Amino acid sequence: MVKIIAYNPEHFYALTSYALTQDQARFTSEPADILDASKEDAQDYLNFSILYHEKAVGFFSLDFSFHRFYKPRDKKVVILRSLSLNPYYQGKGIAKKALLQLSSFIKESFSPIQEIALGVHIKNTRAYDLYKKVGYQPLDEMFIGERGPLYIMVFKI
Repeated sequence: MVKIIAYNPEHFYALTSYALTQDQARFTSEPADILDASKEDAQDYLNFSILYHEKAVGFFSLDFSFHRFYKPRDKKVVILRSLSLNPYYQGKGIAKKALLQLSSFIKESFSPIQEIALGVHIKNTRAYDLYKKVGYQPLDEMFIGERGPLYIMVFKI
C-alpha cells in the first residue's frame, strides 16, 4: 500500500540512507539536501514522505512560493519538487501510485490550490514519461534550471 504523509523526522534515516543512481542524481536532489535547505525556507516548502507498507521509501517537497520558472496568473499553484524514491523500491509502481494520489491529497489538504506544476529535465525521459502517464501536461515553455533545461508540466486539480 502506498501512502503520502507529512515528513516525520523519524523518517530521516530511511530517506537519507539511500543514494540515487548517478544518472538520477543528475536530475534531482536527494532528500538530505532538501531537508537541510528547507529549514531555511520553512514557510514556503512542505516536505512529504512516501510510505510503502508503512515504510518511508520516497520523498518530495511542495513549494508554495511564487516560483521563478512557472508564473501562472494567480497563486493557486504548488510546485512539486525533488521527487525521489529509494532505488531498491523503484519499478514497483510506487511513484506512479503516489503521483496518482497527489492531486486528491492536495485538494483535501490545500483546498485553494488548483494546479500542480513541476520542471523535469529534458534528458530525464523516464520521469517525463511517468508524469505524462499520470496526467501531467507539458507547456510550450521551457526553463533553464541549475541542472539544465526543464520542461514545465502541469496537472489541473
